Amino acid sequence: MSKIRQKSKKALFDEKLAQLIGEFGPAMFEKEILKKNIIKKVIKEEPKKILTFEEAENLFFTSPTSYFVDKREETQRGYKSEMRSFKGFIEKELTSGTKVLITEVFNKEIILKYLNKQQNMGTRKKKSSFLRAFLKSVAKDILDKKQVDFLLGKTLKIKDNPNCIPKALTSEQINFILEAAKETTSALRNYAIFWTLLGSGIRANELVNIQIKDIDWNDKAILIMPKGKSEYEKRYMTDVSFDVMSTYVQFMYADKKERYTKLKYSEIYIFSTNGTNALATSTIREMMNNIKKRGIQEKMFSEDASLSPHILRHTFSLYAYESGMEIYKISKLLGHENINTTQTYLRLLPDQVKKELEKHPYANVELEYLKQKEALYGKFAD
Repeated sequence: MSKIRQKSKKALFDEKLAQLIGEFGPAMFEKEILKKNIIKKVIKEEPKKILTFEEAENLFFTSPTSYFVDKREETQRGYKSEMRSFKGFIEKELTSGTKVLITEVFNKEIILKYLNKQQNMGTRKKKSSFLRAFLKSVAKDILDKKQVDFLLGKTLKIKDNPNCIPKALTSEQINFILEAAKETTSALRNYAIFWTLLGSGIRANELVNIQIKDIDWNDKAILIMPKGKSEYEKRYMTDVSFDVMSTYVQFMYADKKERYTKLKYSEIYIFSTNGTNALATSTIREMMNNIKKRGIQEKMFSEDASLSPHILRHTFSLYAYESGMEIYKISKLLGHENINTTQTYLRLLPDQVKKELEKHPYANVELEYLKQKEALYGKFAD
């Protein structure tokens, strides 16, 4: 009698496996195998396409997952301006121009060369912030993780210079810029811009987005949308700065108040070219830069001095602190969430003078053309 040959373990396994698959189906069998961690599913990923700079630029502005799309309109305008600047640099620096692969663009040496061209720390920070958003939107999944971490954590992280002390404008410099503003194109508007910034400490992007409906006439305050916030907050102003701003609004838009509906009138941007569109912050910076150039010629500013909305913000905070205001209150006025941010504005300040905010050196300046509004109109109408 012949001996019955036993099936091998492999044959038995294959047989039972076929029975299970036949009874429950391959899909359920695979699902349970993966669920029980018996084997791990291997997904073969297609290698990601390496974009050209041109393709990356288009993706940055159009992709729904880009850091660009969910930004406020003012920030988007800034990103577009920064992209033009960076693109111009790439076209001059690299022979392939905008056809260059993005892996060559996000190179430590290229990035540092671009950033180091900027002498102003604020400008470098702004460009670094844009490049971080650009990198994370178009190249984070393409570049090696170590390279991305290095670029974000080192190359594109601009540290404050501990020797760079924020300076307030002197009284002579403030008087100079106010007088110089009267001789610029759109003189009344520029004069009101200076006073609004000096008397409130708000940021440039907050300034340009003020509409008539945001003015609290009784409280001498304005409603602004703070940086990174989604709700309006009230910012108080010194008496003189509010007087100048309100005089400007009444003079510029009195005719529209008569002709427009209440709603349409309330939506006018007070600092604009036509009331409909907010003035670009770049327009304000260009105006201030022109005044600074004149100030250099007249020995009022040094060559390396800065005149910007941010310097006026420093000026507001420093003189408020010097007048005896508590740092906590200044922090609230500036809209800072962290008091440490306010402290960086105030380090190495001279001895405090115990005064109230309305005794601020520029809070109670009495000017004849402010007392006589007809004369003020005449001055700017010339």
